[in-house]
Amino acid sequence: MPKILDRYIFTELLPPFLVSLAVLCFVMLTNRLLFLVELLVSKGLGFDAVANVVAHMLPSFLVLTLPIAGIIASVSAFSRLSFDKELVAMRAMGLSLYRLTRPVLVFAMLVFGLTLMLAQWGQPWTSPCRRW
Repeated sequence: MPKILDRYIFTELLPPFLVSLAVLCFVMLTNRLLFLVELLVSKGLGFDAVANVVAHMLPSFLVLTLPIAGIIASVSAFSRLSFDKELVAMRAMGLSLYRLTRPVLVFAMLVFGLTLMLAQWGQPWTSPCRRW
């Protein structure tokens, strides 16, 4: 039973996390969109070169957006569970709130680890002024 519950809560976290991550990355990208369109149209660069520039900007975006998307995912998942009265049913079964937060803590540790790796290695690797 607990493993099924952990998987259920974890799968409730994933869709809002992915949607909010995509939206936040797009919002961060709109700041540079004029520059990218200028590279594509007036400079004559191909789509693959512009995609390469976007890929090099992505780690710096993700360092900021991953934690925010994690918070949005946990709040929206528990909000939906509360709205559908599933939290009431879980509490009626005798599960504590601490027990229900175990998958959220695992999810938060995964997001933290990914953010840490991107901040330590991904972001400096894609920096335009790398030191050799």
